[in-house]
Amino acid sequence: MKVAFHFDENALDGGDMAIKAVLAGVRAANKHAHTKVFTGTLLFSQAATRYSTQGNTTVGRMDTELFKELVHEWAYPHPLRWHALLGHARAKALRSEVFAVCLETIDATTAAVIDRRMEHEIGAVYLGALEVDESIPAHLGAYQLCAFGRVVGSSAWLFWDGVSPDSKFPYHMDWFRNAGYDPVEWESLAGRYTIFDRDHGPEQSVRAAYSRQWLRELFDGIVDHAMPRLADGAPDVPEKLWSVTRAFREAEVAEQASHVAVSCRRIIDQVADALFPPAPKTPEGIDLGPNKYKNRLIEYLKQHRVADTERDLIVATMDATWLELDSLDKLAHKGVHAHVGHAQARRCLLRTILLLDDLVAVRKSSLPIKVRPDEEVIERMIRRRPKDDSDPPM
Repeated sequence: MKVAFHFDENALDGGDMAIKAVLAGVRAANKHAHTKVFTGTLLFSQAATRYSTQGNTTVGRMDTELFKELVHEWAYPHPLRWHALLGHARAKALRSEVFAVCLETIDATTAAVIDRRMEHEIGAVYLGALEVDESIPAHLGAYQLCAFGRVVGSSAWLFWDGVSPDSKFPYHMDWFRNAGYDPVEWESLAGRYTIFDRDHGPEQSVRAAYSRQWLRELFDGIVDHAMPRLADGAPDVPEKLWSVTRAFREAEVAEQASHVAVSCRRIIDQVADALFPPAPKTPEGIDLGPNKYKNRLIEYLKQHRVADTERDLIVATMDATWLELDSLDKLAHKGVHAHVGHAQARRCLLRTILLLDDLVAVRKSSLPIKVRPDEEVIERMIRRRPKDDSDPPM
């Protein structure tokens, strides 16, 4: 998601401290982050200015009430957006300028870690963080920030306009280096984010915001749809998914990322056991034994009368997922860069989730509920049960 971290600009000596603090926070919180960095002052005053023509002159006048409305909308928690602004942020924004450092693509966990770090290290100058969403009028008007740079894992690029060498500020590179990024290179914006870029404007920003919102809801729906249904028939799958997602988040080297492949294989195997347990060979001689998960899943699709075309697509997804898992193992053994392994692990995890959703979606009925008895609890209950006359003598 797109997240901005806010600071009281009147209490800053420029924006240097804020930018350097957020860059260091990103590097410390998520070594695999891949995001553009934008910086600048929130433009509440400009968004609230109304222009009129007097003769040959255009005159701008700030609408005070609109300014207050925009600040209130910005500071008020939105029910569908991540929000961690501090209590005094609104009052500060009404009295002084707000400086923001915005990360274009960051996950909520990383954002929360950086937010806590800023609050602890920066103190009262820090005003908190929130998810930026240009479909909200206050955000569309305020977050017209300057593109500063890009971080990809341990590497970084510093933007320049691509036209004038004067737009290069070499000392900004030190901000990245001091935060732990190496190497740091230049990257030309080539007119991106300027008036010459026809794909960058209010209309495009609103459309992009809605697209992100709808796609997030789509993927959330996939997880919410597949996981609870699978948990009925394969009760240990949620725990294994927790394990694999944790391994993915904490992986520092390619070898650790390869654990994702191992866990994904186990999850697919257990789902196959729940959907179509091992069985004798078919009359055609197809082996449906314990290690023949693919054959069993194909039989599962046939039993649920999945059309040939749809079945072929699901089998193709299955094959592609397995190829990704094998590829991740090979990358780990080659000792590739950690960022490469992490990106491959991400694809493996996403493919696995999509495959599970395909398999569950074709089933109209619920999976038979299975429960793994907690033997320890059962034993404690037996020991605590009061004796009666019918109990056999000990």
